[in-house]
Amino acid sequence: MIDRRAWLPVAVVAAACLVVGLVAGVFVGGRTDLVQDGSSKAKVTPASVSVGAIEQYRLHASTGWDFALPVYNPTEGPIDAELVALAGLVSPFTSAKAEEVRPGSWGTIRFSAAANCEAPPPTSVTTVRLRVTASGGQSEVTRPLPEAGKALTEHDQAVCGVGSPVDPDDLAGVWLVERAYGPDMYLAGTYLMRFTRGGTFEADPEGRLFAGNPAVRATYRVRGELLEITTRNASGCGAGTRATWRAAFDALDRLTMVYVNGDCPEGDQGDVWVARRVLHDEGLPRDD
Repeated sequence: MIDRRAWLPVAVVAAACLVVGLVAGVFVGGRTDLVQDGSSKAKVTPASVSVGAIEQYRLHASTGWDFALPVYNPTEGPIDAELVALAGLVSPFTSAKAEEVRPGSWGTIRFSAAANCEAPPPTSVTTVRLRVTASGGQSEVTRPLPEAGKALTEHDQAVCGVGSPVDPDDLAGVWLVERAYGPDMYLAGTYLMRFTRGGTFEADPEGRLFAGNPAVRATYRVRGELLEITTRNASGCGAGTRATWRAAFDALDRLTMVYVNGDCPEGDQGDVWVARRVLHDEGLPRDD
C-alpha cells in the first residue's frame, strides 16, 4: 500500500515551481530580446567593406598615372566594387570595377588619374567612396584611406611641382632611381644613371655602370627645363633614339624627370622617375 504522506513534500515543491514559472511568464511575456539564440549573429553587410592603401598598378601599366585600390570583402557572398570619389583629388579619373570579389578575399579596383597641374596638387586623399553591389542590392560607402593616398599624391606633386632648374654642373655624378611611375617602374631601386659635365650619359640596372659595358651609352643636353638624352647604343634602344624629359631638383634635392616625348624608352606623359644622388662626379673613372 502506497504511503500518501511520503509524496506530500514532492507535490508541494512541484506546485511551487509551477507557480514561479507562471509568474515569470507573465513578466517576460513577448520579450524575445531576453532570449539568446545561438544562430543570431550581427550580419556582415557591404557597409563593412574596407580598403587598403593606394598602390601603383603593376600589371601592364601603360602610363604613370595607373593606380590600384585594394578592396576587402568581409561578407558572406561575392561583391562588385567601383570607385566613386577620392576626397581631395581635383583631377578627373576613370575607374574599372572589381568584379566578383569572393568572401573573405581582396580584390583590386584599377583606376587612372592624370595629374591636373592647373590646380595645386593634393597633399592627401583622406577617404574614398565606393559603390558596392551585392546580392541584397547596391549601396555607397565611404572609407578612410590608409597612408592618405601617398602613391597618388607623390605622383601628382612630382608631375606638377616647380623645382630648381638643372645644369650639367649640378647633374654631374651618379644617381639612383628611387621611384618610377609607368611601364619602367621595375627600374626603381636598381637603375643607376651617370651624368658628366661634358654631356655624356650612361645608365645600367645591373651594377655594370663602371664595368665598361653599361646598358645605356648616350649624350645629353639641357635646354631650359628640358633634358634631352640621345642614345649612342643601348639594349632595347637603337642608336640615335631620343627621349625628352622635364627635369628639376625638388625641395629634397632629388632629381625629378617627367617624361615629355621620345622614341626610347617608350613612355607616356605622366611617367616619372625620381632619383637621388649617390656619388658626386669628383674622382669617378673617366667616361671614354
